[in-house]
Order: sequence, then C-alpha cells, then structure tokens
Amino acid sequence: MTTATQFDAESLKAILIENLGVDDDAIDGAWGSRPAELGIDSIGILELQAVVKEQYGVELPETTNEQSLSGIVELVSTSLKERESA
Repeated sequence: MTTATQFDAESLKAILIENLGVDDDAIDGAWGSRPAELGIDSIGILELQAVVKEQYGVELPETTNEQSLSGIVELVSTSLKERESA
C-alpha cells in the first residue's frame, strides 16, 4: 500500500468534500471548529478515520470528534513527519 507523505489543510478539505459531502463554503473559516459543527456525525468520523488510515497510514484517535479541524491537520501532519524521521 502506497501512502501519501504530506497532509495539510487542503488534504483534509478534499477528504471532507469528496468523502463526507461537506460543503466547500462551510469549511472555509471553520478550521477552529470540531467536525460536529460542520454536520459530521459519528459515522462520518469513522469514514474520516478510514480514509486517513488508507491514504496516509495514520490512525486517528477515537477522540477525533473532539479535535478542531486544524488539530486534525496537525495530528496527521506530525505523525507523518515523525514516521519520516524514524
């Protein structure tokens, strides 16, 4: 399995739009919001976790729904950087 090595706000935005059906306009300016504030329910969180695991090889924690969008970006980005330096 080939995984991507970089993750940023645009990466998360693409997943939210393409896989979860979140409106593009709702994401802009909402980086401090939690997923639920964008209408992402528990099933959506599971989908987000699965896509990030598949595309980036990073497991998001069970508490992902409590993270802000920017926190999710930071978590994945940091995990990828740590994996690269290991």
